[in-house]
Order: sequence, then C-alpha cells, then structure tokens
Amino acid sequence: MKKDTEKEVRRRIKIGWKSFFKNKEFLTGKRVGMILKRRLFNTCVLPAMLYGSQTWTMTKKIEMMMEVAQRRMERMMARVTLRDRKTNEWLRAVTKVKDFVKCARKRKIQWARKLALMNVNNWARCSTQWQPRIGKRNRGRPKMRWRDSICKIAGQAWMRKATNDDIWSDLEEAFVCNEQL
Repeated sequence: MKKDTEKEVRRRIKIGWKSFFKNKEFLTGKRVGMILKRRLFNTCVLPAMLYGSQTWTMTKKIEMMMEVAQRRMERMMARVTLRDRKTNEWLRAVTKVKDFVKCARKRKIQWARKLALMNVNNWARCSTQWQPRIGKRNRGRPKMRWRDSICKIAGQAWMRKATNDDIWSDLEEAFVCNEQL
C-alpha cells in the first residue's frame, strides 16, 4: 500500500513538472512580476500536483518529496540557485506560493469531514471505517493507514467531532499546521 502511494506521488510530481515546464517561459521570465508567476503557479502547477492528494497516506518521505520538488520550482521562479545560498524561508517570502504539503493536508482533512457527514451506508465511509479481521499480524511495524494521521490529531472519535463546526475548525487548523492538541 505504501509503495502504491509513493508511486502515485512520484507520478503527480512528474505531472506537476510537466505543468511547470509548459509555462516555463512565463514562470521563469525576468520581466514577469512575482505576483503573476504566483497566480499561474497556484492555478496550474499546484492542482496538477495535488490531484487526489486527499486519499494519500502522508508519510514523512512523501512530504519531503513534495517539499523538495516545490523548493526547486520556487528557486527557478526566483531565478536563484543553490550556490546563491538563499534559505528556504527567504525563498518562500519572495515567491509567497501556497505550500504543497499544507494544501494536501487541508484537502485531506476537508475530505475527512465530508466522509463523516456522508450517509452511513455510503461506500466511501464504509471503507474508511472498515477494520481488518482479527488474526495474527505480520512482523514489524504496522502499516500507516489513511485515517491514522487524523486520529492522531482528532482522536478515535473524529467522525463524531466532524459534525461540530467549532471543534472541527480548530482540528482542521491543527492538522494543517501539523500540531498536537
């Protein structure tokens, strides 16, 4: 399962690069302002990379792959190289583009709320709540499931909490910022 997600993320990153290179002259042009570059980046490259991200099981490795790709694109937009020794914070302050990882987390938590509000008999909701049959588990660390990151922030009763707007908005903010409550 994990390998499938990594394979899908690599594929989405390639598609993001294709979208970036379709607009390379505009995104890396000297005479184009950063506001226009940012707008094009957020409307073309970001959706191409994050399509279907709400269903990914986000691991540190996947987040790092996305961050690396985004920083490389941002360096090309700002026309700086690694040799210029500009920090990532400086780069983000100059480009001000949306962060891929935070957008992916936001999409995931919004999808989780949508799942929680679905009919109990809905296939998507049933597959989310499904528990594998009890038996002897394989050796090693258990595989991370889609809902594990949500349960980490919201607890096991996250579906009940999703019905309360006030509680869920706080949980959503904490999830996007990757904080523990």
